[in-house]
Amino acid sequence: MNIPDLRQAIGLLAVLSLPLGARAQPIAQAAVPAQKATTGMTAAPSPVVTAAENRLRRVTVGYQNGINTSADLHDATIALAEARIRSATAWNQSEGVSHNLETIVTQRQQLLSLAETQFKAGILSTGDLNKARAALAEARVRSGLYTLVTIREQDLAQARSLYRNGAGSAQAMDEAAAALQEAQRRFQESQKNNDK
Repeated sequence: MNIPDLRQAIGLLAVLSLPLGARAQPIAQAAVPAQKATTGMTAAPSPVVTAAENRLRRVTVGYQNGINTSADLHDATIALAEARIRSATAWNQSEGVSHNLETIVTQRQQLLSLAETQFKAGILSTGDLNKARAALAEARVRSGLYTLVTIREQDLAQARSLYRNGAGSAQAMDEAAAALQEAQRRFQESQKNNDK
């Protein structure tokens, strides 16, 4: 059996092991509308986002024609979400980041499910299964850290409002600002670790 035949057989096994309707989910999730800048105008997609969108389209067509596997489709969807996170971060769009981190967690969960099926079938090693588990754990950590950033932003906004209205202290505002900086530092560190 040559490599394309083996790849197609593994892909078919993976597709058959998924619940009915799971095959179309990554395609639908990838169809996120263009992101908007904080001014309300639509931001021109970056070249990285455009390249990731084109890759996802090619992989989707390949998947529909039996050339690519569902794992390829999940990976392309994750790559697009990562590109959109970078773009949303550059435009200071928190909802773009949150949505795409959730997409990555969902895709990682589906890849882990696929890996578990392949492991049970004897196609995947324990090490590869653990890589899928670790990738999901890292995606959840990143998503959680970004949630922490948004919570700290809300805390700082509330502390500033209270201070302006004479109901809060400068110290409380400084503490909220420091907590936000720490949350942002931790999230940025997780981003750097992810880019490695």
